[in-house]
Amino acid sequence: MNKKYGLKFDTFSEKDYFQGGGFLGTKEINPNGDWTLFCPLPEYQNLNGIDTQGCVREGTENGLEVLFSFVLHEDKNFSGRFLCIVDKSGRNGASPQTVIETIRKIGLVDEVDLPFSDDINTLDKYYSPDPMTSSLLKKAKEFLKQYEIGHEWVYPIGTNQTIEQQNSLITSALKRSPVGASVSAWHEDGKGGFDQAWTENHWVIFVKDLGEYWSVYDSYDKVFKKYSKQSKITMAKIYTVKKLVVEDSATIFTKFWNWLFNFISKQTTETTVKIVEPINIETKEPIKKSDITIGLFCLKIQSYEGYYEGSRSFRNLNPGNLKFRQGMLLAIGQDSAGFAKFATYKDGFMALTNKIRNACEGKSTVYFPDDTILQFFQKYAPAFDNNRPDRYAKYVADGLGVDTSFKIKYLL
Repeated sequence: MNKKYGLKFDTFSEKDYFQGGGFLGTKEINPNGDWTLFCPLPEYQNLNGIDTQGCVREGTENGLEVLFSFVLHEDKNFSGRFLCIVDKSGRNGASPQTVIETIRKIGLVDEVDLPFSDDINTLDKYYSPDPMTSSLLKKAKEFLKQYEIGHEWVYPIGTNQTIEQQNSLITSALKRSPVGASVSAWHEDGKGGFDQAWTENHWVIFVKDLGEYWSVYDSYDKVFKKYSKQSKITMAKIYTVKKLVVEDSATIFTKFWNWLFNFISKQTTETTVKIVEPINIETKEPIKKSDITIGLFCLKIQSYEGYYEGSRSFRNLNPGNLKFRQGMLLAIGQDSAGFAKFATYKDGFMALTNKIRNACEGKSTVYFPDDTILQFFQKYAPAFDNNRPDRYAKYVADGLGVDTSFKIKYLL
């Protein structure tokens, strides 16, 4: 069934930025192109018996929230209701260019400032106050003083390209940003995914290349979907976020610590994202620089190991792909290849951080404080086990902004 979700089409202007044009200067910041773990908790455009036709607003905000998490280590939950009102496109939807330009010029406020709460059960209630209150507009302007938002098309709208060329450009774009995309929603293909059966009518973000499908994060019913790569994507857009306010080191450490524990308290499944065990940060000991640095070190290990749906580390809830040993912290067993299994992602991550901390503090019989990052990974992922420890070490070191000769004891 071809229904309306709120997508309006843009036409390409010669003033528009596009990938490869050198305008925005986007860089490959996520080499594996997988944004799944950074997706926010789900919010829907259809609640309380109404459909806001806000797919472009919600989808765009979802893409920005992913980047805020990945790039700035900040958890954001923007108000889709505020954006639906201030972009002035009306109640029948909006176009991707209009929405992101509205954000760049007017700003954003948090969901708590103007929520889609249980009492919002008519479109009149949802699309109010209109005009927007001066206090919320002022708050949105404060957002623009703190952050700079950028965007560009993955390719100019209307360019004559094959599906293969289109897909290649989107795959490349996923290394820079989650990709906002126009899709045909939602015709089941009989294989667990969706394909194009009618004109594109919905805006979502692509968060991973699955081979035959794009992994879609949606603002409508089931959050994660698989969309056929045999589909024509007329509009595809990437985004950038930048912090304009200089923060002191104490603020950065505190922010990262809070973000990290929110991150490991999320459980991402093939259908949705949810909180599995909220953590009260206030009950923990004072934040240390070493907690932040070791946490980042472990996240880079997780990324290199390939913690994604279907992978061994994902199945075992073992982001470091740690081998099992008797008495291992928090482990509940091992798989057929001897890799440790954990009850929750949090347990697996904590086991990894404990391993790294013991190495740095001289409590390990294998790793030593004077080991360089390269020496550490020559033991952690030895070449005789079909690994490339030099590449592994460089990937992690680059993520920390140091050289592979950096000694692990300085993580403390």
